Parts: sequence; structure tokens; C-alpha cells
Amino acid sequence: MIDANPIAPSPGRGSGSEARPVIEPSGRGCSPEPPHPRGTLALQGWEEVSEVVTGAASSAPRRGTLVIMGGRTPEEGLWEVLRATGRGRPRVGVIPTASSDPIAAGMEYVKLLRDMGAEAVLVEITEANCGSSANDPVMAELVRSLDAVFFVGGDQNRVTRCLLLDGRPTQVLKALWDLYVGGGVISGNSAGAAIMSDPMIGGGMDERVEITQGLGFLLPGRVIVDQHFLARGRFIRLLEAMLRTGVSLGLGIDEDTAVVCSDGVCRVVGRSAAVLLRYVGAVGGTYRFWVDYLTAGDISNLSTGEVVVASGKRLEASGPLASSPAVAEDVDIKSRDGVVRALDALLRYSPVTLKTVTSESGRVTYAITLTREGSTAIYRNESGAIDPARYTATGCFVVVD
Repeated sequence: MIDANPIAPSPGRGSGSEARPVIEPSGRGCSPEPPHPRGTLALQGWEEVSEVVTGAASSAPRRGTLVIMGGRTPEEGLWEVLRATGRGRPRVGVIPTASSDPIAAGMEYVKLLRDMGAEAVLVEITEANCGSSANDPVMAELVRSLDAVFFVGGDQNRVTRCLLLDGRPTQVLKALWDLYVGGGVISGNSAGAAIMSDPMIGGGMDERVEITQGLGFLLPGRVIVDQHFLARGRFIRLLEAMLRTGVSLGLGIDEDTAVVCSDGVCRVVGRSAAVLLRYVGAVGGTYRFWVDYLTAGDISNLSTGEVVVASGKRLEASGPLASSPAVAEDVDIKSRDGVVRALDALLRYSPVTLKTVTSESGRVTYAITLTREGSTAIYRNESGAIDPARYTATGCFVVVD
């Protein structure tokens, strides 16, 4: 169940006239056109892949469903896959390409999905055989016969190397797009989440994040996805990926959590959180972002920035604090509970300066400040513990120096 009253896009995030510094690009929704890549990143393939595979411009509405899982394969996520097909006994293909032991890993999921009532089959595309299997017409027809596919975890680069041979879509990738545009379900866990965006995070941490071409099922060229987000401290990595590529929207999904997306409208399921980062721009050497921290039942329209908070969550604080002192908190944004502890402080103070963190390489430091704005709303869930699902928060402003 969800609250019937959506939180509208905040001033400076797509609507309204509240005074604030003019920073470009502005707006809460992700950019309507794919940005030009920065640095050495070459993204020229994503438009071609979408149009070659679908036969339509990439901005055309998608008719299928994406179930994107952030790690540890949340059971709720698998049930969402089955429900989204609309069939009593859906036919689900398990694609094990990302795994270092693909047949064994794939068959584990085949058995699990069969136990859940699906007619599950292994789509046997591996790094060892994909030179032929990914362009095999029989394999492509198998994919088209399915109601849903599930990409197992492992190394996302194995998937893209196999399905984008020399950067061009294989017959199996074209079949996957046929399945998706025809109303089917594309799902994946961990590495299977990373491939959903294009550009894609291929590895690395913080300022050494590695960017490559993904499959682009989720708003290609407009969003970048990261997984194991809180558990592995990837807040800075996602910020760096956004700055490196010029993509204005980042979606970080934690373990035990999934987002279920249709036409860019995403609902959170599971026991942890999904974090949406929207790049505003740079001022005086600082980088500025809007942050939404969403937990089970919350819904976000990635294009417009509108959020609907699930019912049963109590509003704890909203808007700016009139006379709050600036406060420094010994909170590491890269720790598993760092964002929750920062929100805990933001209930009482604004701005809140967090502990300066050093990149994994030791070469770069990041000073992070959170501020409550007119758009800020912080909700408390039923749990009283300091855990990732304690809060839902929208419209928080983050400055990174």
C-alpha cells in the first residue's frame, strides 16, 4: 500500500520558485537527452543498440518490467519477477553468464525458481561459449519464448563482453529487447543489476571507478546503476561515476533490496534501501546533488523526480531548520549505516558536516555536507533500530567538496 499523496518535485528540482543559487544543469528529473560523455568515456554505442534492437528511438516507452536486485538475491525480488509476468506458471530463463561457475550457479536458480512455481530453464550462455551461443538463432528464439529472464551475479563485464560483441548487439541481446518491449520481464541480481544501465559501472572504487558500456534497459544514457550500495560503501563511487559520465541520475541499490521499474517508475522492495542521487551542478569547486533515500513500498518516477512514500511511515521532519547551528558529525558516509546516521543528525540540525572520507586509493578526500531544504521530508519507519530501513527521506541536499 502507498500513500495517495505524492511528494511533488521540489523547488530547484523541476518546479517552484524558491530562491537558491543558479546552478546548471538544474531540475530534479534526469536529463531528457543523453549527455555528452566526459573524459575518455565513449558512449556512442547506446543509441545505436537501443534503436537497432527495438527498431525505435530510445526515448520510446518501454512496455516491460525491470526487477533490479542489489545483491544477496532478495526473495521478494524473485517473487516480483514471477508476479510481473502476469502468469500462473511463468516461463523464466536463467542467464548465468556473469558467474565464474556459470552452469552450477545457473542451475541453483533454476531449481529455486522451479520450487517457487515457475517453469525455469537455463539459457546456457557462458564466457567460454558466447562467441557462438550469443548469436545462435536457436538461443535467440529460446529467449523470445520466455516470460522473464534472470541474470545471475558475478562479473558484469562478462555479460557485456558476451552480449555486445565488439560493442554491437548480438542476436540474443536483440531477443532480450524483443522480450522486454513486448511486455516481458528483465531481472538480475548484483552484476545483473549493473548491466541494466548504460553507461555501466564495471568495477573499481571511488575516483578509480571503471566505466563501460552496459545493456541500457533502464533509461539508457540517463541513469547509472550501482549495487551492494550501502553494504560495500559505494556512495562516493556512484558520485564519481556520475561526474565522469555526465549522467545526471544515479541509482544505488543495497543488498536484500530490489527496485521494480516500468517506464521509469520504480518501486522499492526488500529489507534495506535504494538511494537516488540527482546531480545539480558545480559551484566554486563543490559538487551538488539532491538525494532521495527510499525504502520498502516507496515509489519514484525517475524522469520527473516525483516520489510517493509508502503508507505507515511517520513524518518526522520537513523543510529547513530556522535557527539550527552547523554541526559536525563523526559519520562515515561509506559505512553501512552512514546514510541513516546522517539522516538521524539531520532531524535535529542543518547543515550537517560528515566525517571527511578518503578514497580507497588514499589519493582523494571528500568533505560532505547535508542540508535540509524546503523540499526535505524525513519519515520514520516502524523499526526503531539504526538499520538501513529506518528512514525514508526525500529532497535532501548534499554538497561534496
